[in-house]
Amino acid sequence: MVEAVNKTILITGINGMLGCDLCHALTEKFRIVGVDLRQPVFSCSGTVIGDITDKAFVRRTIRELSPKVVIHTAAYTDVDGCENDPDTAFKINVLGTENVARACAEYGAGMVYLSTDYVFNGKKRRSYKVSDKPCPLNVYGESKLAGEIIVRSLIRNSIVVRTSWLFGPNGRNFIDTIIKAAEKNPKLKVVNDQTGSPTYTVDLAAALRRMVETVFFDRKRGYGVYHITNTGICTWYELAKEALRLRGIKAEISPISTAAAGRPALRPERSVLDNQRYITLTGTALRPWRRALKDYLKTYEQT
Repeated sequence: MVEAVNKTILITGINGMLGCDLCHALTEKFRIVGVDLRQPVFSCSGTVIGDITDKAFVRRTIRELSPKVVIHTAAYTDVDGCENDPDTAFKINVLGTENVARACAEYGAGMVYLSTDYVFNGKKRRSYKVSDKPCPLNVYGESKLAGEIIVRSLIRNSIVVRTSWLFGPNGRNFIDTIIKAAEKNPKLKVVNDQTGSPTYTVDLAAALRRMVETVFFDRKRGYGVYHITNTGICTWYELAKEALRLRGIKAEISPISTAAAGRPALRPERSVLDNQRYITLTGTALRPWRRALKDYLKTYEQT
């Protein structure tokens, strides 16, 4: 008798920008259950309402649902908000992550933890490899790195995925902010001394689906740290210019320094991630960010 395969995947932060796209990417092949503070506005197999910082809730939920894999996207991602309120940042990004990781370890679930390029200080002139030593500049990066350490120390069958500069159709992001600003103000100032790789959540969700299938269901293993971003690099200024060009919005954009922007949290100057380990595992790379951006902007025409 062939043992039935457990195809339940639990996604924390199901209402988030990435959580929504993960649900869409995975729902055809897996039973998806989401965890969030509120009901999702889109169709999902099921949602459990609760707070990841509540240890008893997290433990009970994972025990009762018995997922094969938990994809942990829930986080406090407001970089300046984290800097101004480190207690909340560490409560959600560290304590919340520890609650999820301990419950996964106790009940035998694999775990995928979403992390960030901001675990690096941006001083390296080349792309950061998964083996490079993290050194965050801000509270957000510190809290996400602490989460990485917890997950890897508690769960052998875990994956840490660092990504960067997310944009997508289900949440606030830099692209939307720039377009709305340009529609109201023909003159904008955008930072031009931070370099990274813009990443489309639809593409990232598809990449995570491939990873989950390969590592947890095809039994090829491959636990550990991965970097996954769209291909290519740019500055925030270059990204803004391309987004407005594709939308046909004429606005005067002036490049400024990070220092001139006067934000509370320090940002890495060059946080480009090396995706080679992911490419080796799956045989694929994410498409160039410019192509992804063009597809994303088509969603504006559908609303």
